[in-house]
Amino acid sequence: MEGPGSDPHDTLSIGELASAITELAGHLNAANRRWLALIAEFDRRKGWSDSMTQSCAHWLNWQCGLALGAAREKLRVAHALEQLPLIGAAMARGELSYSKVRALTRVATEATEPYLLSIALHGTAHHVEMLVRQYRRVQEAEALSREERQQARRCVSYYFDDEDGSLVLKARLPAEAGMLLLKALEAALPELPVPREDCEGAFDVSAETSQYVSPTFQRGAAPKIPPTARRADALAVVAESFLRHGAEALNGGERHQIVVHVDAETLRERTAGRSEFQHGPSMPAETARRLACDCSVVTIIEDAQGQPLDDGAWRFCRPDGESLVASGPNHTRPLGDWLQLVAVHEKQSLHIDAHTARTRWRGESMDYGLAIEVLRGRERRGV
Repeated sequence: MEGPGSDPHDTLSIGELASAITELAGHLNAANRRWLALIAEFDRRKGWSDSMTQSCAHWLNWQCGLALGAAREKLRVAHALEQLPLIGAAMARGELSYSKVRALTRVATEATEPYLLSIALHGTAHHVEMLVRQYRRVQEAEALSREERQQARRCVSYYFDDEDGSLVLKARLPAEAGMLLLKALEAALPELPVPREDCEGAFDVSAETSQYVSPTFQRGAAPKIPPTARRADALAVVAESFLRHGAEALNGGERHQIVVHVDAETLRERTAGRSEFQHGPSMPAETARRLACDCSVVTIIEDAQGQPLDDGAWRFCRPDGESLVASGPNHTRPLGDWLQLVAVHEKQSLHIDAHTARTRWRGESMDYGLAIEVLRGRERRGV
């Protein structure tokens, strides 16, 4: 490879230019994989945590000149590749571009990784993006179908136990309604009366809530009531509150919140992303969009681990305007001059030529329907 001072490009033929471009693309792919691995390790060690920078994405924005959104995406891909060894290895060999890898990491799992890798090697970036987009739509349609099944199978049944006359409830609720019920029980728990410590051998019936307190403790000892019993008491409080106030509490004002975590891009632009109840199951993105129509939406910026962050980051400057850079020893490594790529890869016994990064597509049509069926089958079988 020529040195920095030479400019041999005008002496190359068209074929030689094409070969040089594709060969260097392979080296850049391999270097990108190395870079992403460094980012993941840097984030794992929290090398960016210098009391000024709030996340690894902010550090990349500051130190590497990446837009904050692009930095977050690089970080997401870097961590996703740790769970996708085949795709990561192909990128390290220079065979996969970052564009393809970024799309693959949105949907790839251990079961589907080999098939998706084959698609990526033999298809264009457009093929990969289209397949991922359509596969996500199928997954979302299946999620909506799951929600419809939840609605169709919802039920509450009850009977009175013959032995002691207790009411036995059996409920099957859609996830959204179930989270509402759990939230109501959680809100009712603080309203429960505190059992007395001096009621040895007796029971206490509250005139306010008609609660029975089990005498399973000795005088002076703290009562030990299991959580299941506490939830049963809370359910009685919820019922009593509704009988007293009716539906008036549902009209106007802020209602009790059910927290849903959904990526902003998924909510606004219908792209793939997270959509799930807090401390609960996942939900269709379409349901999250429906809930957002008449609910308050709070925007929270989070890091890759889900920790909330503010916008921006603190930066301290000297009087002359120079920024103060704080970094611990052994926390950063120089990426090196791009002209050293070939030498570094050869030293690593990594052979990259003009054909390594080239897409193996030869113009044949892409059967997305068949590909999606294969992916769904592999997901169901887990192989």
